[in-house]
Amino acid sequence: MFTDPCTMAMQTDMQILKLHIETDLQSFLLDTNADLNDAVDWVCDRFDLDATDDLIDFVADVHDAFFGM
Repeated sequence: MFTDPCTMAMQTDMQILKLHIETDLQSFLLDTNADLNDAVDWVCDRFDLDATDDLIDFVADVHDAFFGM
């Protein structure tokens, strides 16, 4: 299957953004022990993103992994 260069660049950018969100969120959680709602709010504010279902799911996954749930 062929993936055009523009799509590949967007996928790479998304992977990099997710990595930044994950590491920054882990630092935030370490400092604050925030609940999931506060974590989602923080990510949206920090990265200027809307709270889409995909973003909430991603933050929930990071949050649950961090707290061993």
